[in-house]
Amino acid sequence: MSKQEPEQPVQKVEDALNICTGKLTQARKLLEEENSAIRQDVDLVDTD
Repeated sequence: MSKQEPEQPVQKVEDALNICTGKLTQARKLLEEENSAIRQDVDLVDTD
C-alpha cells in the first residue's frame, strides 16, 4: 500500500497538466480563429 501512494499524486499532477495543456491548446486555437476573423474584418474596412 505504501509503495503505491507516492505514485498517486504524481499521476494526479500529470493528469492536471494534461488537462491544462489541452485547455491551453483549445484557447490558442480559439485565439487564432478570432485573430483571422479580425484580420478579415480589417481587410474589409481597408478596401472600403
